[in-house]
Amino acid sequence: MEHHSASIGVLVVGVGFIAEQHTAAIHADPRSRLVGIVDVDAGRAATAARANGGVPWWTDLDEALASPEADAVVVCTPNHTHAPIAVAVVEDGR
Repeated sequence: MEHHSASIGVLVVGVGFIAEQHTAAIHADPRSRLVGIVDVDAGRAATAARANGGVPWWTDLDEALASPEADAVVVCTPNHTHAPIAVAVVEDGR
């Protein structure tokens, strides 16, 4: 097994029911680290951030993508919202 010294910083967008599984997988993989939470609901974003070690949180995706630690994004929002989020992420170079 190959080991890498640097891990991938991952933002999770959306803290609905599936996000807990994705954040658990990020925490379990030494190649990745959770660097932030994004959700349109500030209360849910803050709660999820606290539950995940106090990572930063945002309600604005563009602000979150400005984080220099964010290398990748996991989209955990309702399916019909994936396209505009994916376009923003790709346009930002993630």
